[in-house]
Amino acid sequence: MNDTAENDRWTLYTSVCVTAVAVAAIVAHLVWPNLKIDIVTVALLAVACLPWLRGIVSSVDLPGGASIKLAVRQRVVVRDQQETLDAVRAVATAGRAVPSDEKLARIYELAGEYEGIRTAMPSGHRRTQSMGQVARKILSLMPLENYDADGDLLNPKAGHRLVAYLSLVADPEASHAEELIKTLTEREGIPYNQNWALRALSRIVDVGGSDRVSSRGVAQLRGMRDGLRQGSDRQLLLADLVDRLS
Repeated sequence: MNDTAENDRWTLYTSVCVTAVAVAAIVAHLVWPNLKIDIVTVALLAVACLPWLRGIVSSVDLPGGASIKLAVRQRVVVRDQQETLDAVRAVATAGRAVPSDEKLARIYELAGEYEGIRTAMPSGHRRTQSMGQVARKILSLMPLENYDADGDLLNPKAGHRLVAYLSLVADPEASHAEELIKTLTEREGIPYNQNWALRALSRIVDVGGSDRVSSRGVAQLRGMRDGLRQGSDRQLLLADLVDRLS
């Protein structure tokens, strides 16, 4: 059994146990005569429901000011951090297989392959896997000399924008943070590209610090977060990033 399946199984067992304990507490709270439904019972009901709401909400505020943070966001963030780490490890692995003056041309060829995959293959795991293979090949040819990511951030072609995001993962230059945020929040409509843009921005924050992002940039990210489906991976990653910047 792989790690993901094992984690899902553990999560299911934990959910059942937590809910069972909370329901038992509710029953115990109600067995005594003349006892009415009160704030304690409501709080216990909330606890009973939490394990099953972990894909919908990231936190719940309980009576009295207490707040319970659900583990799902942390799992999504940790998984994405591992994917980012794997991406960084792929940087420059091509060595001298491609001469320096030919790297950008080869990268743009791969960007074209990426666009071809998006057009030819139906949405799903196989397409994502194929796009990921192309992304790793691009990363293996980076970092690039005399490359300005801003030009590709403004490019209407999805493959060129992907190149910009990957370049900022490989070399997280803080001067591109604001243009990156503008592209992510206003121009980029492809979820796969958005994921890479978020990784690039997270790298910039990790390396350069949260002060590299302006208050306007944070507001743009917050607006995008609020517009995404609650509990989706991108929404949770944006929520985590906004919290780090706030």
